[in-house]
Amino acid sequence: MPSRLKSSYRSDDPRWGPGGTRDWVPPLADLVKSGYLALDGGKMRRPDIRWYACELLRRLAVPVLRRVLEAMLVFNYGFEPSNVTWALASLRRRAYTGDHIIVQEFNACGRTNHLYCYERAPTDRELAELQALYRRRTELLTKQLLKDAGERHVRDLLIATDRFRSITQKLRLGTLSARDDRKHALDVIATEITTGTKYGISVKNQREWLSRGNHAIKDVYTKAKAHNVSPWLIIPHATSEAVDRCRSDGIRLSVLGYQVLPVETPDGKKMRLAIAALRPVIGPEPFLLTASRLDKTARNPLSLDRG
Repeated sequence: MPSRLKSSYRSDDPRWGPGGTRDWVPPLADLVKSGYLALDGGKMRRPDIRWYACELLRRLAVPVLRRVLEAMLVFNYGFEPSNVTWALASLRRRAYTGDHIIVQEFNACGRTNHLYCYERAPTDRELAELQALYRRRTELLTKQLLKDAGERHVRDLLIATDRFRSITQKLRLGTLSARDDRKHALDVIATEITTGTKYGISVKNQREWLSRGNHAIKDVYTKAKAHNVSPWLIIPHATSEAVDRCRSDGIRLSVLGYQVLPVETPDGKKMRLAIAALRPVIGPEPFLLTASRLDKTARNPLSLDRG
């Protein structure tokens, strides 16, 4: 990979980090004045996410992975993920964007993404840089690393609340089988002291978003039923539709608002530096780095009640 100083995706570039692009899109009044946003009967229309995406791409001035553009629109601007998905799919149609937005497939580590660029195609050098960054991301943020970090963190949160007993021991996290059947293994089991409700908990730290149709919802319900306990799903982020479905299905849902990572990489380096270097292929998604058991001042244990 080219040196950091010459790279188009420098790790010290604040644009890729949380909030880095938050003030880039003009206020709604300016969008109306420029013709990007129309008035309907004298009232402001809902913002067209496509124009936000176009402005971000213009200002970034380098090819951007779809997942990064999505993260900017969701985390920096607060748009619903489902609406962002529609908007970015629309940008792939030349009938809407003309020659302004060029979109091409980006293949890395056996996965296909889309690369968005403003008024030009990506250069070979930019593609090589993104390939190297994405390869490092895949090597570092493995499903097992995310799974283990999430389960340990949730166990620590449960302990810190002082509201649960019979919490799964650390060595048994993620392996709680029913009837010796690994198909129905839960991550954590804990009993709420005041109600006596025994919860079977599924921690999906390896997933950024929970959508309404996500298999994790049916999965936790089926596993909890096999254990004869109440289902509880804990996720970094969730759409409003997913929250509504869990509520209607009788599934307790906690939305942490961050993805959990250990403070050190497997090779002993600082995770915060590794994540900073990978922001051009991750985007501004929030992370929480945790080393060990929480105390009551380290993180509000009531974060488990969000969602």
